[in-house]
Amino acid sequence: MATWLGVRRVVVLVSGGRAEGTVTEHERRDHDESVGFHPGVCFNDHEQKTRFFVSNTGWSHPRPLIGTKVKVVYLRTNPDLAFIGNFFHLWAAPAALAVLAIFAFAAAAKVAP
Repeated sequence: MATWLGVRRVVVLVSGGRAEGTVTEHERRDHDESVGFHPGVCFNDHEQKTRFFVSNTGWSHPRPLIGTKVKVVYLRTNPDLAFIGNFFHLWAAPAALAVLAIFAFAAAAKVAP
């Protein structure tokens, strides 16, 4: 899973489009006993069509603030596949899954006879 998420982001970075977007809202997501706020971003793609996406990466409080300009990277052949173009939003999920996988494999190796 981490590999797939990472490859998808690399493809977007290498062959994708870039735009300036604006944070227009925050989507609240409840996770067990915690709450995450995921920024919703509007941007215009290479055909000047207005697009909207909600970042998969969120925070415990709404940020970036509504009205904040952000860099957006998106797949030109499918502009609905878009990310906020900074390190955290691009790489937090693949990195976290990779770390979890490493710990899972290490735990399994200790248990195996």
